[in-house]
Order: sequence, then structure tokens, then C-alpha cells
Amino acid sequence: MPHTFALQLWSLREEFSIDPKAALYRVPQLGFGGIETAGDYGWSNDQWRHILDTLRLKVFGCHIGLDRLTDELDKVLAFAEALGAGHIAVPALPQEMRTRRGYQEAARRLNELAPRLAQEELALLYHNHAFEFESGYIVTD
Repeated sequence: MPHTFALQLWSLREEFSIDPKAALYRVPQLGFGGIETAGDYGWSNDQWRHILDTLRLKVFGCHIGLDRLTDELDKVLAFAEALGAGHIAVPALPQEMRTRRGYQEAARRLNELAPRLAQEELALLYHNHAFEFESGYIVTD
């Protein structure tokens, strides 16, 4: 099976803030055959599917905030299924959760969600960043 390189759409956040459809149409021209979403841009699942089919782009995963994943799980699962995603990645925690207790709460919630996503054949990931490993980053409660 040939390898496909995917682009995390957050990388083009400025372009997507101006014209998301035009930005997405440029992705194959940049040499990418796949994407990882960073929002839904207000498009329906059917609109997404049409655009992806037109561009022949594969969706490898979706970045979904922890609160949305928790509060709108059924919608998120329908979105991921419509796009053919293989994983859901929580891209970062909200600022107020960036404490020792907040990370513990996030881990608890992710561990509760993982089996449900696994039933849908979706892996659940947390997208960490270098700043999360810097000394003094996590505030003690």
C-alpha cells in the first residue's frame, strides 16, 4: 500500500480563517493526500464528504477539544465516521485545566471515553506539546 502524507489543518489556520474551502482545495496541490481536521468550519458531514471525495483526500484523524468530545460525543462520532477518520486527538487542554488536578481530570475523562471510541474503531489520542514538559509549566493546585 502506498504511503500518504497527511497535513494537520491547524498548520494552515490563518488561511482557513480567511476562506476554509479555498484553503482545503489547496492541500492536494501542496503534495498531501490526507488531512487531520482542526474543526468542521460549519460544514455538514455531507459537505465534508463531497469535498473530500472531490479532492481525493483521506482523513486520518480529527482534532476535537476535550469539552466537545465529552459534551457532544454522538456528533463527534458521526463526524469521524462520515469522514472516515481513524483517530480522535484532543489537541490541548483549556488554560483552566492546565494544572495538576486538571491533567488528572483530563486523564480520567479520556480513560472513560477511550473504550467507547474503540467500539467505533477509533483510537483516542492526546496531542502533547513541548511546553507541557517545561519545568514549572504545570501549576500545582
